[in-house]
This record gives sequence, structure tokens and C-alpha cells, in this order.
Amino acid sequence: MKNLIQIKHNGQICAAQVISSETLAVISGAKSILTLAHEAIKAGSGLQQVVESCGIDSEISYQTVIDEARVLPPILHPDPAHVLVAGTGLTHLGSAETRNAMHAKTEQSEDEMTDSMKMFKMGI
Repeated sequence: MKNLIQIKHNGQICAAQVISSETLAVISGAKSILTLAHEAIKAGSGLQQVVESCGIDSEISYQTVIDEARVLPPILHPDPAHVLVAGTGLTHLGSAETRNAMHAKTEQSEDEMTDSMKMFKMGI
């Protein structure tokens, strides 16, 4: 499954799928990622199946959404006290390397990195 993001589109909050670094696909009828997740739980299916069943409303420029500051947090809840968005906890290369070393094999390839180290490197 490709990444999902939340954006403002036509004045409304909606969910979109990242098609490429240039293109987003607005998911038909998806008012939020939380709504999609609730639909998946209710249907007993995966998020990918729910997204596929919704279909695509339109494709839009990812850069335009960024330039217009229309990218929203990944989860919006009616009561913000119910959501905590956190990163990896890694704040500098030393902490990332130390944490990665705790999980590392003796010779680790790029494919064998921990998720934390992959996320940290994406942030760099």
C-alpha cells in the first residue's frame, strides 16, 4: 500500500494516497484516515481494501498541496486528547546509531536496518 496523508482539498479535510513524489490521489468520500481505519475495522478488512473500494476522486499536485500548507497531521480525532503523534525518539546521529546497534547484526545491509533507523535516515 502506498502512503496515506490527510490534506485540505476544496475547503474540506480528506484522505489522499501518495502516488508519486509529484502526485496525490484524493480518495473518494474519505473524510479522514481515521474514518478509513474505522471502516476497515467495521468491515473486518485491511485499510488497503477499504481504500481500493473507495476509488479515486481526482489526482492533484503534491507540491501544490505542500506549497499551500494544506498537509495535515496523519490523524485528526474529534477530541485531540485521544491522539499523540510521535517520531522515533532519535534526535541526532549518535542516538540513531546507538539504537540501531542494539538491534544490529554484525554486518547489516541497508535492507536489514531497523524501522527506527530507516525513519531517522528518511528524516535526514
